[in-house]
Amino acid sequence: MSEQQLTFPSGACWVGRPQLAAVLAHKGSGRTLRVLTNAPGLQLYTANYVDGVRGKGGAMYGRGSGLCLEPQAWPDALHQPRFPSTALLPGEAYRHRIVYEFSTWVAYPTLS
Repeated sequence: MSEQQLTFPSGACWVGRPQLAAVLAHKGSGRTLRVLTNAPGLQLYTANYVDGVRGKGGAMYGRGSGLCLEPQAWPDALHQPRFPSTALLPGEAYRHRIVYEFSTWVAYPTLS
């Protein structure tokens, strides 16, 4: 990623109120995406499998041309007693919060 930076805080585990989970920033334009969540984990999907896919208006997309940041429970949490529980019993509600903040910046952002 020549003009882009993807950073995560170490551990990538949050409990309670939404915490900063990731920052995506484009140095050339100043566009920034901050992801805050109280979900215990964050899954990163990349488009590394994409190779020569034609999109809207004939645009061609190659490897690394997109990504997805998905706050969620830890993979395989149901079978890992030391992970936060993912069990949802009858009558219980499932809630977690995700905040996607879009902005522009003058100084390059950090996770602090």
